[in-house]
Amino acid sequence: LMVLPAPFEQPKAVSTVLNEINSLKNEPKATVELKGLMLKSKTSATQEFKEAAGIYTWNAATNKWDKKASETEITFKFPLDRKMAEVSVSKFRCTEARKLEARDVELPLSLNAHVKLDEKTLVDFKLTAEWDDNDIPMRIVETVTLEKFSFESNLTKTETTIKTGASFKAGELIIYANEFKLDGNFNYDEILDAVNKAEARQKQDAYEQEIISSSNIRYQLGNITAEGILDVKGFQDAIKNTETDAAESHTIMLKLLNQHAKLYVRYADSNEIIAKGEFYSDGESGFALHMVFADQSKVNVDTFFEGAFEGMITDINKLIEELNKSYDTNVKELAAG
Repeated sequence: LMVLPAPFEQPKAVSTVLNEINSLKNEPKATVELKGLMLKSKTSATQEFKEAAGIYTWNAATNKWDKKASETEITFKFPLDRKMAEVSVSKFRCTEARKLEARDVELPLSLNAHVKLDEKTLVDFKLTAEWDDNDIPMRIVETVTLEKFSFESNLTKTETTIKTGASFKAGELIIYANEFKLDGNFNYDEILDAVNKAEARQKQDAYEQEIISSSNIRYQLGNITAEGILDVKGFQDAIKNTETDAAESHTIMLKLLNQHAKLYVRYADSNEIIAKGEFYSDGESGFALHMVFADQSKVNVDTFFEGAFEGMITDINKLIEELNKSYDTNVKELAAG
């Protein structure tokens, strides 16, 4: 379904979607890379879409496309294995880049597409995006649906938060998902000013940065969620304000890690905590992590995750195997342990 039945120069809006869907044979594209989809040519993508807009039906008798006028979509309908196939792109909007030096550069705002076979939707693609005055993405959401399977990736940026995440679902069942979030000061003018001042002072102290105040990473596998939270500012301030000699530094650092770095494992549906992470000294002037349960029993973090997810990973890999067989994709199975 990715190839039209006769030579036809595909508009960028069509080729972009087909390439994106086809990329599932390797792995879903990371949302943060979507800025690379900026469209640049002698003719703008918006103008090209407008000129190519229409509903094209393949006429086998004339060996040509019959075109019906439309201003909102580019749709191709053609026979395939005695069925009627349809590839369609709609709601295509771009905006001109404001700060980029290159000319004729457009940034995508929205794009919908689908692939059908006899009115049954096999693939559905949606993209929405917002950009700030510096051509930096403020929000990008990209979703690819293959019948009951769906991949979604997203990116959100404000002056105080940057968040990115992705999910893989079968219907409403979350197979796996992840999210990474940074809180802080992401006003780029202020960041640039701070960097220039730091360079002027020739100060390289890692604990002097005032951009990130906290970070949060979450990973969900089935109904189990692991979440790590680091109070970056609190940790840095504590280190700067703590005076200690070499003999005490290891003990103090261990205490500060447990105060400002938290790891929780929960049930996703109830938010009930299963275990908490705790740093401890491994006896070699280093640090290790174990999981502490409600009864205060402790398990090495590697042993905990290997045992907790072993059966779930097997079930999830069966779903991934089904996906790969049904759609000729090559989504990687999860590694046990």
